[in-house]
Amino acid sequence: MQPWQLAAVAVPLITFSMLPLGRADANATAASRPARTCHYDVVHVRKGHRLNVRSGAGRRHRVVNTLSRHARRVPGDCRKGHRWVHVHPRKGASGWSLGRYLKWVH
Repeated sequence: MQPWQLAAVAVPLITFSMLPLGRADANATAASRPARTCHYDVVHVRKGHRLNVRSGAGRRHRVVNTLSRHARRVPGDCRKGHRWVHVHPRKGASGWSLGRYLKWVH
């Protein structure tokens, strides 16, 4: 085998042997699986008030957005049984709202 032929075979082998094992497969699987989105209606908010959307799950986090007491079909994460729901309003910043004021809808 000529030196240039040996180099033509060795370079690709060395390159591929340096890739981390399983990394490409894990990223491809995660990217091909879209995140599920649920929708929520705002409920139990008194007249003249709005539902706060906070930067984190808890009252200690700052308010980054608000939702109208009549807001319908607000996109959010599908995590049942959690006190705080991560919502993604169509306008303004995404954040966390208290689950007791959100009703899951189809």
